[in-house]
Amino acid sequence: MTWTTINLEVTTPLFNGGAGAEDKAQADAGFRISSLRGAMRFWFRALAGIGIGSNTAALATVESHVFGTTDHASPVRLRLLGQPPTTRPGQPVWCRGEDGRWIVYLLGQGLGDLRKCTVSRPYIEAGTPITIQARLGDNEDLATLVLASLWLTCTFGGLGARTRRGFGGLRIVNVNGDLAGPWTAETLRTPGLDFYQPLRCLWPAGPLNACMKTLMAVATGESCKVPFSLAAADAPPASYPVFSRTRTLAGLSGGEAFVSWQQLLGYTGRQLRHFRASRPAPEVERRYRPAVKTPEWLDVVHGSDQHFGLGALGLPVIYKDGYSVNAYGRNGTESLRRASPLWLRPVGGGRDWRLLSFAFHNEFLPDTVQVELRQRSGQSRRLTVDNGDVVDRTTRWITNLREDIDLSST
Repeated sequence: MTWTTINLEVTTPLFNGGAGAEDKAQADAGFRISSLRGAMRFWFRALAGIGIGSNTAALATVESHVFGTTDHASPVRLRLLGQPPTTRPGQPVWCRGEDGRWIVYLLGQGLGDLRKCTVSRPYIEAGTPITIQARLGDNEDLATLVLASLWLTCTFGGLGARTRRGFGGLRIVNVNGDLAGPWTAETLRTPGLDFYQPLRCLWPAGPLNACMKTLMAVATGESCKVPFSLAAADAPPASYPVFSRTRTLAGLSGGEAFVSWQQLLGYTGRQLRHFRASRPAPEVERRYRPAVKTPEWLDVVHGSDQHFGLGALGLPVIYKDGYSVNAYGRNGTESLRRASPLWLRPVGGGRDWRLLSFAFHNEFLPDTVQVELRQRSGQSRRLTVDNGDVVDRTTRWITNLREDIDLSST
């Protein structure tokens, strides 16, 4: 089978793991097929989980059959045609001004310096074209599912660091060559705003819905022999992100559209700060701009409250003065990490951008994991954060987003 050419475009700055590494070969790897496959696997699991549920062993069996393992390669091959250029750390135009400050806030401490409003790692600029090729092989069913995973990655996700905060966006802009299953050159392209406007949850639609029969056939077929059926409405949530009509939530920003991704992410960063920090800062901390603090900083870190609802938006949370809140396993000796269940994705293009927000309401923390506030001095205190906090926080954020409520003025 011949190679199919797929033209991509970077929609928001992409910070891939290889960029900035000390090794020269790794430092030049601003876009890596292995990273793309990793992102595709995430979205494949979210789709396959509809029928496989919490049976993670069965999920691994089907995933390995589609994407391959170290023992046997996937029949679908991907390759990159030419490494895109990367931009060195510094202060790009989009880091300047008030919007730039809030974009750096979304980047976080690992990628940006909020005091200087600079970027601290190399990245691929928004608007950069990237060309990949796919050799789909002879198994049309597997090729269909790999293409579905690529479509999901570009429609809802992204690549590299801080994808959940709006970075690393990709869109499929053109396809030339053979495809598989329900996919055509038109349907494989990343959809426009009309697709996102009615979304209220994450559930297969259009060509993705047509892929579900293929997914079931692969899962239950001779090679996998995995049970595949929809979970009961009252079944407990899965331990990983899964598409669901009842355990996902989605919404598009209301009000006027934004004229650029920069303006959109600037607005998003400001909104997120005021969503997280809703209390006026004490007089001794008024030097901060805006002069607001999170309730948890005041009531938990510097108070006696044990309920750390902010943790529902991701752990760890690192504070100044040596305070940190994180999840721990193995009797408190294993430091864990919980990625935010809330995703912030700029969608659209040209001068017509909106923010897509969605959340997976899967199990946030197993019963065996404990959350603790720890200090540099070695002191610690047990805290609580649960699935209810995830549902409450993400629902309030997405509702405010749809209704175009300016949190900085409330």
